[in-house]
Amino acid sequence: MFCDKSFGTHGAQIPESTTTDETELRIIGQDPGPGTGLWKPDSSTYVFDRNLRSSDTHVPGCIGDQRSHCQWANVSVRPGEVWAMRFPYASNGSSFLRLSLGLAEAGGNLDLSRFDIAISQKVGDFNVPSACSSFEVSVRNFTLVDDEEGTHQLGDNFCRLERNTMYYVNVRPAAGTASASQCGRDNQSLCKFRIQQTMPSSVFADSGVNQHRTESPSSNDLQDSPQNNSQSTGARRGFRPRFDWSTALNLDQTNTNQDQSHEEPPSDRTPTPESTTTGQTELRVIGQDPGPGTGLWRPDSSTYVFDRTRRGSDTMLPGCIPPNEQPHCQWANVSVRPGEVWAMRLPFASNDSSFLSLGIALAEAGANLDLSRFDVAISKEIGNFNVDAKCSDFNVSKVNFTIVDNVAGQTRWPSCRLERNTMYYVNVRPAAGTASASQCGRDNKSLCKYRIQQFMPSRAFAD
Repeated sequence: MFCDKSFGTHGAQIPESTTTDETELRIIGQDPGPGTGLWKPDSSTYVFDRNLRSSDTHVPGCIGDQRSHCQWANVSVRPGEVWAMRFPYASNGSSFLRLSLGLAEAGGNLDLSRFDIAISQKVGDFNVPSACSSFEVSVRNFTLVDDEEGTHQLGDNFCRLERNTMYYVNVRPAAGTASASQCGRDNQSLCKFRIQQTMPSSVFADSGVNQHRTESPSSNDLQDSPQNNSQSTGARRGFRPRFDWSTALNLDQTNTNQDQSHEEPPSDRTPTPESTTTGQTELRVIGQDPGPGTGLWRPDSSTYVFDRTRRGSDTMLPGCIPPNEQPHCQWANVSVRPGEVWAMRLPFASNDSSFLSLGIALAEAGANLDLSRFDVAISKEIGNFNVDAKCSDFNVSKVNFTIVDNVAGQTRWPSCRLERNTMYYVNVRPAAGTASASQCGRDNKSLCKYRIQQFMPSRAFAD
């Protein structure tokens, strides 16, 4: 349980709105404000700050605890709880903003993780316009606009925000569903989510506030917290990336309405040459790949070899190829296309006897979630899908691989074994023999995207 001495109890009636002296931010209620960490107005409500380190806030594992792999903690949103992320809105001119609810996937029960979500000025208020709320969803995108910018002619499909006002992104297990009674019952029923805020820092009134870390809950605190008592994917109206992604990545995204060529992936072509090693790290590299840190490399017209992201755990494809990770790059109107192979460099050093996790998940950022199905293989050769079953999977939208050092002993569950000081590639292609293999990227309604999640310590990599 959380200690009342640390967080206080403020279950009294909501007073008139107040403002903070520094930012003139209008706050309704007793919330101490942005940057003050976790606050509990009652035993089943958790108010917390947005993640200032990246666009994704993972709940509940990373609240008050931004340590590596916090999203994998064995904690869950529980029945009767409301989790409210502070959204201190300043202003945004006439631009459109994006805010999304997505599945956390990190050990959560994906079938059970269904939520109600609402953006409101009061903590826990779900009685708001439909453009600012959704119910019984696992994924939801919101388009936000400034209420003072003359955008009323756009209709009711936009969530309107008043300037210099504190909002809350309220999330709870979906009322009237199995989630409302079963979430957090055991380790097989963990309900998790993530909030994605793809917005410039100037939008927020806390852009100059450092996140204040008060006493944060332990895993046991979260697991022991009291239990009290039309799906939509959203439309990408009005969003226009300011960066020419096709030019930056040298992608041929023209003629999207024409049939795509079905060139065979590299795994079925001429064998690669003998392996070579780099002089500095003694990293064994098979083929002509210039190696880690060299950016995007294209051995042929349909193969993209790229570095892993160094800015977080998620590499968003194909919009965010390091090092050209521009703001909102995941929203770019680009797609993995039929016949293409996207291979992320995985320069494996060693990991002693620990277990590593690498996952493929839906990118969700404007993608066609039904069409985004892929074949995935971890191999020493670019585009090689003929590998051990523990290192590959086919026709999937999400998959997690357990990776172990090849020198480790036997394990009790299937694991993909990697040789030390060797370059591997996480190869992904539209799933062979499915609609994805012919329709991905055909138009803006058939964008196929994914993300690679690398839950590994930096010492595991040779780069």
